[in-house]
Order: sequence, then structure tokens, then C-alpha cells
Amino acid sequence: MSDGENVAIDPADYVAIQQLLGRYCQLVDAGDAEGWADLFLEDGEFVVEGGATMRGRAQLAEIVRDVTARECIRHWIGAPVVTSANGVRMTARTYQLNLNLPRDGGGLAFIRRATTAEWTFAKADGAWRIARRSTRVDAEV
Repeated sequence: MSDGENVAIDPADYVAIQQLLGRYCQLVDAGDAEGWADLFLEDGEFVVEGGATMRGRAQLAEIVRDVTARECIRHWIGAPVVTSANGVRMTARTYQLNLNLPRDGGGLAFIRRATTAEWTFAKADGAWRIARRSTRVDAEV
């Protein structure tokens, strides 16, 4: 795996990916299942370490419905390092923290999970979309 040190990338594409990752966090946290799934290509994949692969927007939307029915979470994705890019396809590695919040606004928030994610992005109709996201759990409560 490349560390991304020598990857040439258009700054506008990097900003677009950062915006995409920000929308990813905010849409899932708001419970907007369809909006979140639309960030992926129609046949996009979400791969969980040691678990299932969800494929396609209908299955992807179910992830958000399931998570938001059980938990109140704030996702934080950071430290994006682009590992390859060619203008229409890009791969990157990020860290992610899932912060669990009490539903009633009282009590303590806590970091539930820390992960490392590998992403593949593709440009479709002039916009960056997620083609594939796979994750490795680094620590979990």
C-alpha cells in the first residue's frame, strides 16, 4: 500500500473528496439513509472487516436505518491520505472515530470505535462518488 507521499492530485479533487467525506458523516448521523446511499455509485460497496459486504444503494441505505435505530452517533473521518489518483478514480486511507451520544442529551458521550478505512472513489457525471469503502476496526468499546 502506498503512503500517498508522491501522489499527484488536483487540489480541487482533494477538496471535493473532503467535502464528500464530510457529507458522509453528517448524512449518516442525521439518519438520511437515501442521501447517504446516494454518495455511493449505484453499485457501490461497503465492506466491514470480518463481516458482510453491502452492495448497491438499497442495501447501503439499510445500514443507516439500522444504525440510527439503535444508536445516536457522530462520525468523524480525518487524516485522508490519497494513495492513488488518475483524475477519474482515486484511492485513499482515512481514520474514523465513532462517538456515541446519549439519546436524551444527558450522560456521557464516548468513543465507541476507532477504525482505519480504505476508500475507492470514482467520478460519475462530473461528481465524485464512493465506489468502495472497507474498514478495519482498530479499537472498540
